[in-house]
Amino acid sequence: LKKDCPDILHLQFDISSFMLLIIPLHLLLSRLHRKTTIKLVATYHEAYRDKGLYGPLSVIFYRHFSRPFDRIYVHTQASKACCTTHYRVPADKIMCIPHGAFDFPSKVKNHAVLRTRYGIGEDEQVVLNFGYIYKTKGLEFLIDAAAHLKKQGMQLPTFIIAGRVPKRSGLVRLFQYRNERYLAGLKAKIKDEGLEAHFRFIGYVEQQEVYSLFTLAQVIVLPYLSIDQSGVLNTAIAASTPVLASNIGGIGETLKEAGILVEPRDSQAIADNLQLLLSNPQKLADMRKAYSSLAKTLSSQGLVRSLLSDYRSLISIKGTAPLTGERRGRV
Repeated sequence: LKKDCPDILHLQFDISSFMLLIIPLHLLLSRLHRKTTIKLVATYHEAYRDKGLYGPLSVIFYRHFSRPFDRIYVHTQASKACCTTHYRVPADKIMCIPHGAFDFPSKVKNHAVLRTRYGIGEDEQVVLNFGYIYKTKGLEFLIDAAAHLKKQGMQLPTFIIAGRVPKRSGLVRLFQYRNERYLAGLKAKIKDEGLEAHFRFIGYVEQQEVYSLFTLAQVIVLPYLSIDQSGVLNTAIAASTPVLASNIGGIGETLKEAGILVEPRDSQAIADNLQLLLSNPQKLADMRKAYSSLAKTLSSQGLVRSLLSDYRSLISIKGTAPLTGERRGRV
């Protein structure tokens, strides 16, 4: 390490990704901090959500785990406040860098192909939920919202649930079993409500089809019960697809002026706002325009520049030119 040390070692962290490996990882990072000149930085992706999931255990992990780091990045002000007040991480160690808008590998629209594949009529509206399926996604409240709309006599859109239960190994396989039971319960709920004709569970979506799917949808619904920030939200922003979401974590921060926010678990509010959006083309058009502007603010290039600027401040590199060549390879 002393012969060819990198300048920066950047860890992407949340408790569920490491679990029992957190202790040996902490010991390794502490040793690097003591024995080398490497600057240790981390991005905490779920600091706010982990507080709710793991309770006092999260305090032990984050409070002690944060000590070796020279900088900790979070995506939201809610996460920063959680780290400083709940985990007692020094405020001057934390920097908020928003989650960047997604860069699509392909912007080809194959809407006709998707409609044929999933049995969606040419004039049917589409409501999308995207991403891994687990309990904190709150999908049962989207199903309840669809049931409300059905009782009100509204012509229902097609609800696409795109994603799968994440595969786990070792001890955390218990979470996989729990989420598989959750998915089975969702499908049973849809059957009980007589909504089978209106829901499609399509599983994993190839990257080259993500843009087509997001632009096929009139609305993305994210009824999260707990979240720091959502990559799905920032994919929707990049596609300029309107979002209806729970006012929670970083979602409320991002959409405070450009989205429709409801309280978690409020299926009636989801139903009311879905009806408003799907019956108002001008409202949808205005939201798409606002998202287009928001995507520029959240561009990956701008966020990378902020990150590199902070790297320089940590390792005392003068100047503002991007790190290049050999020096870039060591960051």
